[in-house]
Amino acid sequence: MWLQIGFIDFIVQPLWETWSELVYPDCQDILDALERNRAWFEHHYRQEQQQQQQQQQPQKSVRPSTSLSQSQTQRTADEVDGSPATTV
Repeated sequence: MWLQIGFIDFIVQPLWETWSELVYPDCQDILDALERNRAWFEHHYRQEQQQQQQQQQPQKSVRPSTSLSQSQTQRTADEVDGSPATTV
């Protein structure tokens, strides 16, 4: 999107402004349409930038606990050995 805005600003708009001054003075409709097109591109460019910034922000999330309590560890070890699970 930024390329389109730059192209309008540095190539198309100066060309049409010069054309309107020298050759075709009644082309104000074309210049108005060009201005609307540039505004459309700029609006969508800014929306894309905001979306990218929102995606880059770290999201806060609740992380589950990965540590086991001593009774859970003992039960897990007993279950692996094949002995019955006991709770402490």
